[in-house]
Amino acid sequence: MASAIYGEDRLADKTPDKKLIASAEARKRPVHPMIIRNDLVSPDQQIALFATIDACGTATLGECMVALQPHDRPVAALIWLAEIGFIAFDRSGEFDEHVTVWRVR
Repeated sequence: MASAIYGEDRLADKTPDKKLIASAEARKRPVHPMIIRNDLVSPDQQIALFATIDACGTATLGECMVALQPHDRPVAALIWLAEIGFIAFDRSGEFDEHVTVWRVR
């Protein structure tokens, strides 16, 4: 009776809930290969960024920063997207708001 009152009988049941497992697995699968679920760049921000770049084929870092607004760390987000291979920067000049950015397909 004491175990039923304090809930100790429930502690012994460590079988994971199949619905929770299925839900967690579904969150891990990408919706699209060019959209990454990440706390740094939301899917909405990724789409806005890609639309900005695709409008002319390239964009400046400054234009990309505007596309990510309201983002508290847009440069960090852009660097992360470059590190995972979604975008690339022109490395021939200074790294400032005028640097050219393009998509890597």
